Amino acid sequence: MNELFINKTKCTKKEYVRFQNSYKREYAVPELMGFLFYVAFFLFCIILSFMSKEYKLGSILICVFILYLAYKFIYQPNRIKKQEKSNQLLKEYINTYIFYNNYFKTKNIDGEAQTFYFKIYKVIETKTNFYIYVSRDYAFIISKSGFKDDKCEEFTKFIKKKTRFKYKVEKV
Repeated sequence: MNELFINKTKCTKKEYVRFQNSYKREYAVPELMGFLFYVAFFLFCIILSFMSKEYKLGSILICVFILYLAYKFIYQPNRIKKQEKSNQLLKEYINTYIFYNNYFKTKNIDGEAQTFYFKIYKVIETKTNFYIYVSRDYAFIISKSGFKDDKCEEFTKFIKKKTRFKYKVEKV
């Protein structure tokens, strides 16, 4: 296969913080709306079950609601804090991205992976980076400065074409 673009991105804690901030801007409103929907739904079901004198069901719903709140306010924040303190973020490493016509490869000291463009969940372009999401929670950080010979504009056109409606430019 013919290599179309090569990018070397140095992954640092600073880059990871930039990614987290972008992620928060992208998903803050949908997460809040989802949370409010679930709270309203649980409260409606709990009230309805007690009004119907279904005390067992109401008690079960209260327990499930408490577990949901614990997940949102205890488990998720602790998981994020662990990721921030992990050894993966403390060491700096370099990812090499090689883009081909139908897929791209990622290489670093831990190994290599291959991702087809049709599997991309979303692409977000910021002033300094591209974030290529392969799921809602996992993205590759690709630095614009990592392209040689000012190929960044060509890459932008290329990735827009490959991802079409999944491409978004972050306005900050």
